[in-house]
Amino acid sequence: MARAFALLSLLLLAVGAFTEADTWAATGDKPALTNPTQAQILHVLMSANKAEIEDGKTAATKASSTKAKELAQHMVTDHTAALEKLNALATKMGWKPEDNALSQHMEREHQEAKSHLASLDALPFDKAYVELQVKMHKDLLDTIDTRLLPNATDPSLKAAITEMRPTILEHLGHAQKLEAEMKSPGSTTR
Repeated sequence: MARAFALLSLLLLAVGAFTEADTWAATGDKPALTNPTQAQILHVLMSANKAEIEDGKTAATKASSTKAKELAQHMVTDHTAALEKLNALATKMGWKPEDNALSQHMEREHQEAKSHLASLDALPFDKAYVELQVKMHKDLLDTIDTRLLPNATDPSLKAAITEMRPTILEHLGHAQKLEAEMKSPGSTTR
């Protein structure tokens, strides 16, 4: 009986230690960003841009098709510019980007995708990179529309997010077009 009680106690401790972030990671759902600070919103945006820059640099050298390399370079250029604007805004406002469950979730997803991309070469790499761009930009648009813009209370931050959104939408369109080309019969980018 004492052993059963000890096991039950350990189980309850383990359940109590199972954080909200762990629950989101285990279910694959994105964590909610409840009443985020402006610094937390900023961190989410910076994390997304850093992931795009990192993946773009990898794809610019590893991709086999010219179109995939061009997409990658486009991502590096635009996301570097966005990150620089966010850094300037943080400096101007005196904000230190604050880590949070949503940015941690995004970073975990990025690390998984990065590991998958590292295992591929040539056309399979190109296809996986382009599919990743479609997924990441869809996810980022959803995050902006449902979590970041509604919670951005600072006018400068809200303006920065609003300014970035059309570029992210353009990136999604570019990636989707390339994805469709890669799937079409006789495509040289397949």
